[in-house]
Amino acid sequence: MSRKIVQGPISDKAKTKKKLLKAVGEILKNKGYTGLMVSKIAKVAGCDKKLIYEYFGDTDKLVNEYLRSIEF
Repeated sequence: MSRKIVQGPISDKAKTKKKLLKAVGEILKNKGYTGLMVSKIAKVAGCDKKLIYEYFGDTDKLVNEYLRSIEF
């Protein structure tokens, strides 16, 4: 059976998570912690904000994951 042809990039959970984590870093650098809102994170990442809840649960868990992923 052939693969279904889709328009646009094929979704990839790991790639989307990386985009969301990168967006958190950019917002923290430019706006600080107060700039971290679900809608802003989703906009910067170019993703649907529902994915934040699906992959991380809430913004706090996303930020915690970001903090664990960076190297000091």
